[in-house]
Amino acid sequence: KHFLEFVREEIERERCKKFPKYGETLMMRYLNLHHFTVLSLDSMFKFGDDNQLPREIFRCPNVKYLSLKYNSLEYIP
Repeated sequence: KHFLEFVREEIERERCKKFPKYGETLMMRYLNLHHFTVLSLDSMFKFGDDNQLPREIFRCPNVKYLSLKYNSLEYIP
């Protein structure tokens, strides 16, 4: 599924009162649905950008390789 299609389905699901588990975010559900094993997020941010990474990328159980090169990160959550 493409991300926008996934978002539409999630909106429809919430309209039908089928809410996600407590603490589960849209990004977390999308990452778990597709079983990503590699996330290459190199050079996504420039120096001075708001460069906060979503915590979900560190909680995805299927990810075996995460690359964050050249992002000028101040901290990792």
